[in-house]
Amino acid sequence: MRQARRIVFYLLQFWLHIGYRLYFRKVILIDHKKAPDQRPIILAPNHQNSFLDAMMTAIFVPQRFTFLARADVFRHRWFRKVMYLVSCLPAYRPSDGFSSVRNNEGTFQQCQRLLNDDESILIFPEGNQFFGYKLRPLKKGLARIALEYTQRTGEDLPVVPVGLHFEEYRGFDKRLVVVFGDSLSTLNFSHTYQDNPSLGLRRFTEELQTELSQLCISNDDPAQKELINRYIFSEDHYRDGHEWRARVAAIHNGSYLDDTLALEPPKKQPLHWLGTPVALAAWVLFILPYQLHKWLTRLISPDEYFAPSVDFVLFLTIFPWYILILSAVIGMWLNSWFIGLLFFIAAPLAGKYFLAWRRGISGR
Repeated sequence: MRQARRIVFYLLQFWLHIGYRLYFRKVILIDHKKAPDQRPIILAPNHQNSFLDAMMTAIFVPQRFTFLARADVFRHRWFRKVMYLVSCLPAYRPSDGFSSVRNNEGTFQQCQRLLNDDESILIFPEGNQFFGYKLRPLKKGLARIALEYTQRTGEDLPVVPVGLHFEEYRGFDKRLVVVFGDSLSTLNFSHTYQDNPSLGLRRFTEELQTELSQLCISNDDPAQKELINRYIFSEDHYRDGHEWRARVAAIHNGSYLDDTLALEPPKKQPLHWLGTPVALAAWVLFILPYQLHKWLTRLISPDEYFAPSVDFVLFLTIFPWYILILSAVIGMWLNSWFIGLLFFIAAPLAGKYFLAWRRGISGR
């Protein structure tokens, strides 16, 4: 079973590396090489967008990860099989019932076994998901797993904070920032944890909270959301984490407003109308899978928090298969696999062009 999960993980990683470039308008990746190459490590991202957070964090580092996910998903038999297959373990919360929280002991022990086998883990230290630009107080479960490993083995376990910023939580053709912070060394807290476990857990959690607060935007004022995104995405890339942290600090202290208001708002691009025939052809080509994707997302999503992740997975399933099947049909119909291959390459480009055309004529 472990070998099967390993194969599934790397196949998914390959699939996601191709798919996210089609799904997102742009992903700005910052300092991903800060994550140590050694194994094991723990990734600690903020949690705003269900499994999309885990997928868009783990694909940028070389290790294979096991994820901790909310336990209520495992209650559904079909979801439970899928979750175990993609290397997920249940994390129980008080909302699952206080008696269920005791089951976390089994999850913690499983995490220790994985770390012993040099397997890495991804844990959301906030403990639950929230649609909004706000970092919440961290739980101590991650600190307990990390410090317990170091106390037991005497080895360091790097914990890498990761900040995620979604332009929008739902729908494709949106922008995303993924920024990796400086690793926390569990050895720096091991003596405190050994002498006073409660104090060690608190200090480690506070240090992680401080680091994440410099990576994550905490301003959930709906009136400022558009301004924040204009400010953040006025740059197509960031040289390093220092530049990103400066932007986050400017948002937190409010000084970003003057800079943002000085920016020119997006304008409509009249010349985009020249591409209308190509855009219309792309719309006709993709309207069927788009409607199917939209309908299935509403049908399958267990709740609003899972909808973006279901949307992402269905997008990466429906559209590639649709293009592949249509390319094969065209190749056989014209008796030319070369033309079929050209269509297979051109179709995704046409879809991306349609999205760019739509943004251009609407001034987004």
